[in-house]
Amino acid sequence: MEKMGWRSPTILYQLLAVSLVLLLLAVPWEAYGSEPADVYVDRYELDLAENDVFTIYFKPNLRSISAQCVPLDGGNPFDLSVSTDYTDDVFGKVTAIWIRPGSRGRYNVTVTFDSNTTWDYMAGVYTRNLDFYLDFYGKNVKTYGSFVELQAPNTRLSGNWTISVVLNSHGRSSSIFFIELPTPVNSVLLITAAGLIGYLNVFLVLDTYFKSRKEIVSNRRWLISVAVIVASAFVIYQLYTFTTFTLPGGV
Repeated sequence: MEKMGWRSPTILYQLLAVSLVLLLLAVPWEAYGSEPADVYVDRYELDLAENDVFTIYFKPNLRSISAQCVPLDGGNPFDLSVSTDYTDDVFGKVTAIWIRPGSRGRYNVTVTFDSNTTWDYMAGVYTRNLDFYLDFYGKNVKTYGSFVELQAPNTRLSGNWTISVVLNSHGRSSSIFFIELPTPVNSVLLITAAGLIGYLNVFLVLDTYFKSRKEIVSNRRWLISVAVIVASAFVIYQLYTFTTFTLPGGV
């Protein structure tokens, strides 16, 4: 009995040790070990005026980067462009992302990339409505020509990065007298193209008019003249939109 009493605790300890080993082996160590290292996220929210171009610049250039924009208020329009090797007149060689909200509302911009070295980035907008940002962010907001800095330059560590920005796009003035004009260079292009189109329209109308003084002009010719004028007006409007909001130098 005394011998049995000495061996029973030993067997119990052995069973507990075996159970502990089996429990440790059952823990999913691989699941934890497979988690990606050095994963970082930057999140912030910014306000801008409708149709201004939100811009993020990265230095040094990033070889691989992806960006997406999701309207949070339905199917609001937007333009998105990415350049991994862009040279800016002020900031030099950068990787650039441009987003232009096409209407008022909220947009979620997500940028993902992997960097092997430390890197810098800054964010801002290209605008010709500086008063909006002076009122919204204060008189001390930094400007570089038509570029307004909304997010000061930051240095970040290497690793896998995600930058998530919620943009609040505010509508412009609803006054019927508010007309946004392109930059001087783009204005020359717009005026030249509109002048050429207008000259052709005037020539067509005058030619039709003087012919009607000498002979009967068919209704078909008058209808063609009206159709050409309407089509010309549409083309000029498209040129205005292109030179004001899309063409480089017009942002």
